[in-house]
Amino acid sequence: MAINFRCVLTGINVEGLLRQLVENPQLWNYDDSWTRKKPTSSPIRVVDAVVLRFNEAPVWNRLAFSILTTAKDIVFDVMRAVPCEHLGKVIITRLMPGGIISDHIDTMPPGVVPYWQRYQVPLISGPDVIFRCGDDRISMQPGCAYWFNNQITHSVNNYGNTERLSMLIDARPFSE
Repeated sequence: MAINFRCVLTGINVEGLLRQLVENPQLWNYDDSWTRKKPTSSPIRVVDAVVLRFNEAPVWNRLAFSILTTAKDIVFDVMRAVPCEHLGKVIITRLMPGGIISDHIDTMPPGVVPYWQRYQVPLISGPDVIFRCGDDRISMQPGCAYWFNNQITHSVNNYGNTERLSMLIDARPFSE
């Protein structure tokens, strides 16, 4: 049993969002607020991104969030399923065939307790896309939302012939 991954919601309809992404290709890499914060050596620099929401004042919601309207339904369904009290960044990433997001940890500044929990909603993925977190490996299925422990070493390998699209959602679950 995997301890670093947990399915938190199934039955998510991703077709509407995929259609909206095809209809709006200009959104890919339009807003670099996420990648601009990463060093050039960051493993994340290998992906294309659509930034829907980013933790940067004064504007959190980005243009893409108003265009990709079906993304909001998915985000709020995940937040209800967990349940969550605060929404952080929301980003759709694209990893091309043969692409690798190498080992990394989504670190917090020294002395800061992690506030956000990371959730992934695969939009396009397959058995040849392997997500590793610690000693656990999983092939995430579209239509499911997964929590994973982004505070330990993790990576993604796309061994397949199709791109992998996934929505990252940072949210704060209600305290127990």
